[in-house]
Amino acid sequence: MAAAVLELGLGAYALVALGPTRIALYPIACALATIALTLALWRLLVPGPEGPDHGDGGGGVDGGGPPEWWPDFERDLREYMDRESRPTARPRA
Repeated sequence: MAAAVLELGLGAYALVALGPTRIALYPIACALATIALTLALWRLLVPGPEGPDHGDGGGGVDGGGPPEWWPDFERDLREYMDRESRPTARPRA
C-alpha cells in the first residue's frame, strides 16, 4: 500500500517535472523498484529452509532447559530490582 502511494506521488511529480513526452521511462522504473522491494521483503519475511525455530535460541547444550548461567543471572537481577525499588533517604537541607 505504501509503495503504491509513493509511486503515485512520484508519478505525479515526474509528470509535472518532465512533461508527458519524457515520462515513458517512469513506469519501467516503478516496476523495477516494486520488484526490488518485493524481493527484499520476501527475503526478510519468509523463513529459511531450516524453519523459524532454527538456531540455539539461548537454550542449554541439549536445548531442553535454561542455560547454566541463568539461575545466577535471575538471582542477581532480583537482588538488583529489590535494591532499586526501596526508597532512599533524602538528605536534609
